[in-house]
Amino acid sequence: MTEISMPWSGSSIGDCGPYTDDQWTDMQRKIVQNNRIVDGVILGYGNGLLVTNTSGTTIRVATGAALVDGKFYENTANIDFTIVLTPGTYYLVVLGKDFLAQEVRAAIKGPYIVSPDPVTQTDGVMWEIKIATIAITGGPTVTITDERVYISTTSPVFHRQGGLASDWDIDGQVNYYPNLIRIQGGCRRVIHTDPHVQTFGPITITFPKPFIYSPLVYVTVQNGNIEEIIFPYILQNTLVASCRVSGWSPSLITADFKLHWLAIGRLAL
Repeated sequence: MTEISMPWSGSSIGDCGPYTDDQWTDMQRKIVQNNRIVDGVILGYGNGLLVTNTSGTTIRVATGAALVDGKFYENTANIDFTIVLTPGTYYLVVLGKDFLAQEVRAAIKGPYIVSPDPVTQTDGVMWEIKIATIAITGGPTVTITDERVYISTTSPVFHRQGGLASDWDIDGQVNYYPNLIRIQGGCRRVIHTDPHVQTFGPITITFPKPFIYSPLVYVTVQNGNIEEIIFPYILQNTLVASCRVSGWSPSLITADFKLHWLAIGRLAL
């Protein structure tokens, strides 16, 4: 069978059921999840499965919901785990889809030495996604890194004019409504120590995820001790953006400023 549609009522006509749980799971994953390797937390439900260190050795997972490889998961009460405060160790908080047990549950993994192990992602056995990494440092100090990636169900409505729907470097006045639009951004600190050169760069930014074609890139400079910023000169492709900033430092010794960037385009799948 190369084509299927679902769901339908009955048990004998066309594409009607019964349907397997895998068919339902795959349908939900394909509709909702952009990248089953990392994403899954449902935005705006409960407390978003936020992971906190409430006190001492207690790690808490708050209420929330997620899709783990297409399986719906809901947590309606705080879940507490206990860790050992050994400096130099790490823990992972995950949501695990257990095929044999037929359940999705929150779990804490570790302790690990040097760095956490990768999550387990084996079809038919166990599929895990990270929601937090925990590092224990001298003191001991507990540092939690939020690893939640939210499900992205839609692209923003984006209207543009040009000569081609996909390649935004082609000029024109035709209206397009491209999909799969994503916005990426960041901040880069730049320190320039040559008082005789007033052009700083090239400053190269690697996008967190590659675009299909060169995106629209915008750069602003938070002055710091820079005055008379003339212009940002931008070159970009699907993977990186590179720019130069012209200006001068009143100290004539060190230029110290922050570069804020924003890239808008179609992501590669």
